[in-house]
Amino acid sequence: PELHAMSEPIFRYAAADDCDRLHALIERAYRGEESAGRWDSESHLLQGPRTSAEFIAARIAGTDSRFVVAETSDTPIGCALIQRSAEFDTAPDTAFFGMFAIDNAARSIGLGGAILAECERRSQDLWGSTAMVMTVISLRTELIDWYARRGYRPTGAENKYNAWYVKSEVKGAASGKLAGRTVVLKDNVALAGVPMMNGASTLEGYIPALDATIVTRMLDEGATIVGKATC
Repeated sequence: PELHAMSEPIFRYAAADDCDRLHALIERAYRGEESAGRWDSESHLLQGPRTSAEFIAARIAGTDSRFVVAETSDTPIGCALIQRSAEFDTAPDTAFFGMFAIDNAARSIGLGGAILAECERRSQDLWGSTAMVMTVISLRTELIDWYARRGYRPTGAENKYNAWYVKSEVKGAASGKLAGRTVVLKDNVALAGVPMMNGASTLEGYIPALDATIVTRMLDEGATIVGKATC
C-alpha cells in the first residue's frame, strides 16, 4: 500500500483475520521484487516462499507465540513473531524473535527499532523474558550490524568460545598493503557505527561516531574489519 503523511503506528497482537495480510507483508519484505537489492532483503540469497499462511495462522493461534503488528489507518505496515524459545538451546527465560517484516512504504522512519523494542517489552510482559534471540543468515552482514547496534551479540555456534563481542564487515580500499586481509579489533578500539563496550557495563550501548586512527590507516590500506573481540 502507498502511505502518505505517516502517523504514529499502533501496536497490537495479530488476530486470525490478519493471517493473509501478514503473509503478503512478509513475502514482500523477504522475497518481493520491490525489496530486491535492499540490505534487509533475502531475495538475492534465497528463492521460493519465505513462509506460509498455515504457519502464520498456527503461531497466531498458539499459546506460546504472538505476532506483534504495527499498523496505521488499519493497515499493517510491520510485524514480527515472538515466542517462547523452548525449542531452541537457550535459557528458559529467553524469547525468540523472527518473521520481522516492514512494508516498503514505511521504511526510513525508524519503525524497525520501534518494532524490536515493542517485541522486547511484550515478551517480558507475557513470559518474563530477560533476553531475546534470533537467527540471521551469516551473509546478511548489514542486518547483523543493525542488530549489533541495538545490543545483540553472536551466540551459539557463531560465538562458541564467547570470544566475539560483535561481528561486522567494514571493507577498506580496493588496494593497499592489507588488501585481501581480514582484521579483528579488540573492543577498546573505536570503529564508527559499531558498538564499543571496552569491558565496562557503563558503556553498554555506546556507538562511536568516528574511527580510531589505527582503523583509518588499516582501511586506507585495504583491510576488511570483520568484528571486535572481547580479548
